[in-house]
Amino acid sequence: MWRYSLLLVVLLAGCVTKPSVTTPPLPDNSKVFRPASEVVLDGKTFVPGKTVDLIEMVKYVYEPKAGTKGALSREKVTLFFDKNLRNINLQQRMALRQRSYQHSTNSIADLSIQDNTLYSTVIYRPSAQYDYWGVEVAKGRDLSDCGFLELQYAYAQNKPKLINDEKAFLNSQIYPNARQYLSKLQQQPWLWQCE
Repeated sequence: MWRYSLLLVVLLAGCVTKPSVTTPPLPDNSKVFRPASEVVLDGKTFVPGKTVDLIEMVKYVYEPKAGTKGALSREKVTLFFDKNLRNINLQQRMALRQRSYQHSTNSIADLSIQDNTLYSTVIYRPSAQYDYWGVEVAKGRDLSDCGFLELQYAYAQNKPKLINDEKAFLNSQIYPNARQYLSKLQQQPWLWQCE
């Protein structure tokens, strides 16, 4: 009988006492990135679309605001916020991307680091799934004590009915437009930080 009494006391004590849980202290990089309510690029306004939380990285997609003039086909702006839990520096980040693009036959990538900013231009060839050329230009920076943020502008360029010479098409159509948008992105003021 005393065993049942002891068991009852132990069970009741477990219900009444608080568990001994210690919460780890917040790291010094407890600053938080807050996405913009809109992004203005090249005189065009982009408003929040969807957000995809990938645990270590959050992807904020911005679509052209209704009535935006001059919007290109499949045009969007994306903010990629990487919490950088692995402490990857810009050189390592660029090397990872270069290795990734080297294994792809459907993309052409150019990456560089200038003034502590990672710039990239990625061009995707048309495929069975996508009947257009995809172009992404981006710039990314480390945000002090917070992570890494990349601002990416992407658009599509329709595929001509017939391309006899892909290199000539790239040189006359794709590359000039991509360089123009990368130049505009380079001039874009960097407005983001962590709070």
